[in-house]
Amino acid sequence: MANIFTIKIDGKERDIKMSFGLLNTICKLVGDLDGATQLMIDQTLQQAVLVELLSDRDAKGKITGEVSLDEIDVDPSDVLDLLAWAGNQTLDFFLKGLE
Repeated sequence: MANIFTIKIDGKERDIKMSFGLLNTICKLVGDLDGATQLMIDQTLQQAVLVELLSDRDAKGKITGEVSLDEIDVDPSDVLDLLAWAGNQTLDFFLKGLE
């Protein structure tokens, strides 16, 4: 599974890297395996995860500017692909933890 997802935002391609820190943050948001399966249908969870994925970060991974989802120009199908990618990364992490 690729650790980098490329998405076009405001006309520019951007790579999102699933670092351990970002994965850990998303795991905290979804809570558990059941929560991870809800990512594609829970609007509140989607918003929180998208803010984590799309916000600008410094070299240490800290958010320097929180993204406003209402102000970005992005294809909705690309957003769904991004959420599916993040959900798969999270599910994979939880399932490996159960082994």
